[in-house]
Amino acid sequence: MRRDIEFTSGTDTVRGWLYLPDEGDGPFPVVVMAGGWCYVKEIVQPTYAEMFARAGYAAVLFDYRNFGDSGGARRQHIDPHLQIEDYRNAISFAETLEEVDPDRIGVWGCPTAVVTPWSSRPSTRGSSAPSRRSPSSTGT
Repeated sequence: MRRDIEFTSGTDTVRGWLYLPDEGDGPFPVVVMAGGWCYVKEIVQPTYAEMFARAGYAAVLFDYRNFGDSGGARRQHIDPHLQIEDYRNAISFAETLEEVDPDRIGVWGCPTAVVTPWSSRPSTRGSSAPSRRSPSSTGT
């Protein structure tokens, strides 16, 4: 099951989707996810969010501010520091959802978002499972 979500990051509204497992009772562990610096949520990530949901995890998938369905006056403006803040705010938002276990939160990034989940993790309470998917994530 997928439903629309939104939360505030800075002064902007960030929008995305919450995926929930079709079976089982919550609260569910959750994976907070977004794409590379200029990705919108419709590119690739829904496939992974659906896979997480089939495996019994909730997934919070969002567009960074200034991209896609999210607000922001500087459209298509890439600011890694703001994107890290968006990830942190997405994690904080996930912690408030009744369907989500706030002590079982993972973060996931795709291509150039590999740094963002790692940067967002230390300052958040329940984020204990950062993950990244990129051939360039080894630094070589």
